[in-house]
Amino acid sequence: MFDPRLYRAALLMVVLAVLAGAFSLQSRPNPATTTLAPEAFSTVEAWRTLTQLHADFPDRRPGSAGEEALGRLVATRLQQITKSRPEVDQFEGATIDGKRTLLNVSATIPGAPGPGIVVVAHRDAAGHGARAELSATAVLLELARVAAESDSRRTITFASTSGGSGGLAGARRLAEQLRNDPPLAVIVVGDSASRNTRKPTVIAWSNGKGQAPLRLQRSAQAAVRKETRREPGAARAPKQWGRMAFPLTVGEQGAFGREGIASVLIQASGERGPAADAPVSQTRLQTYGRAVLRLIYALDQSHAEREAPQAVLVAQGQRIPYWTIQLIVGALLVVPLIVAVDGYARIRRRDERVGRWAVWTLSWSLPFIVASALLLLLKVIGVIGVAPPSPIPGPSLDVGIGTTIGLISIFIVFALTLLFVRPFVLRFFAPDTLQQRPSREGASVAVMLVVCVTALVAWAVNAYAAALLVPAVHLWLLALSPEARLKWWGAVGLVLLSMSPLVALALIDAAAFGWSLHQLLWSVALLIAGGHASLPIWLLSSLILGSMMSALMVAVRLERFAPVDTEAGSHGPGPRAGRRGFPRPLHRSRPLRRPRFRGH
Repeated sequence: MFDPRLYRAALLMVVLAVLAGAFSLQSRPNPATTTLAPEAFSTVEAWRTLTQLHADFPDRRPGSAGEEALGRLVATRLQQITKSRPEVDQFEGATIDGKRTLLNVSATIPGAPGPGIVVVAHRDAAGHGARAELSATAVLLELARVAAESDSRRTITFASTSGGSGGLAGARRLAEQLRNDPPLAVIVVGDSASRNTRKPTVIAWSNGKGQAPLRLQRSAQAAVRKETRREPGAARAPKQWGRMAFPLTVGEQGAFGREGIASVLIQASGERGPAADAPVSQTRLQTYGRAVLRLIYALDQSHAEREAPQAVLVAQGQRIPYWTIQLIVGALLVVPLIVAVDGYARIRRRDERVGRWAVWTLSWSLPFIVASALLLLLKVIGVIGVAPPSPIPGPSLDVGIGTTIGLISIFIVFALTLLFVRPFVLRFFAPDTLQQRPSREGASVAVMLVVCVTALVAWAVNAYAAALLVPAVHLWLLALSPEARLKWWGAVGLVLLSMSPLVALALIDAAAFGWSLHQLLWSVALLIAGGHASLPIWLLSSLILGSMMSALMVAVRLERFAPVDTEAGSHGPGPRAGRRGFPRPLHRSRPLRRPRFRGH
């Protein structure tokens, strides 16, 4: 049914795509640097501010009285520093405690016309104390003092946001305001004083397509390297691929990246951030405070133009454009589609029906679609109160009894849809599949056509995400082929193996964000309910998971046939005339007997 010769011939397209992509490699842009030493940053003053704020505001849950009082104090301090009235923006936002009234405070130091620089730090915290997290606000105030006393070329805005402990409500609000006139760069100041350093300390991931421009990334890395005298760390190509396949980050730079604004996060404790009881160091505060100031100097003196986030991949110091990724992944997806279409043409000549099995394949996606729709409904009616449109880090994510009940209810709805709703739908659209087992070739071809078309639609949306389906569309050709000499358990193993990239990506993200297995499942539910996973995304995900379930069913029940000579019947009359391409079941085939040697 699936012609291996056609498969080998179609692989030539992949070779040509790789050769064309080899000529597209480009070197990385040079970072923006400065000759000004950041000696104006006063570590003593920043440390004094941190100590005072920590003593006065130990509890700073987003939207709480303590967090709002701290916001008012920051506004007063910015007014004293910049000698101008700061902007105070009060709004409703989704946080780790549900809907809350939040406060964003910003002050601007004017410069020459043109795109400016925005420095952002959030002041809220999920845990009590959280001194390391509060160091970002202390650094922000000291940077504002230095900028007010110096002559800068560009306009510099300093913003204190709320909601950064989970949900990124303040950053999303500010990003929406900057969307129409984006700055040159947004520098997000994170934990700058904790002693436990995790790499990387420069985080450029986005909650939208791509990552921060490479020039901005390299400029931030050069500033951190100069002050810390150690490598800030950079993500390897596989992790870059995974983050651009499913854009996800808990840092505030992700909210700006989603709006198409260049942004990076500089944080001593890595992407996840520090624990509430993390020890702090005055030396570390000086190091990272000066690193951010050095980056501000470099961007202020550079003649760089405004850039948007880029979906480029960096490997071995080379920049791979997005169109190259699209070309290679597209070629890898077209190869199995060609083979599947050829298999469809072959079995149609034998009057084997495929349309009913295509409906049967799509029906396996119905439980996933219903479960996702239920999550949206629960969010609308208020049953799920905490579902911000951005991921929540593990330490801030509540996984109590209510979460467990929510997960159990979703699984119950999933099971009921699978057992009752799905057969009811098939009774109207494909009743034959309820009486027949998916053992014929039509079921295999239908599954392959559905998964190949779904993968190509995903490729049109995001080539990095579609690349995770490449093992599936190729391995399933072997697992679901009746002519393959595979036991049922071998075919099932291939189907499960093909989904390993998706499982590996989920586990890597869980480790990066501090999610347990329970938190991982609930976070996926919240991403759907909160709207981070848009309608096209969870529909495509449902089709992919449904295709996997249908492939498992076919792999278990498929009738496997011995390979036949497809050219049989083309050599004139004989015992095999008229039997071209007709499969012979394995259980009816007779093993060849070895002739005995008879002596003379």
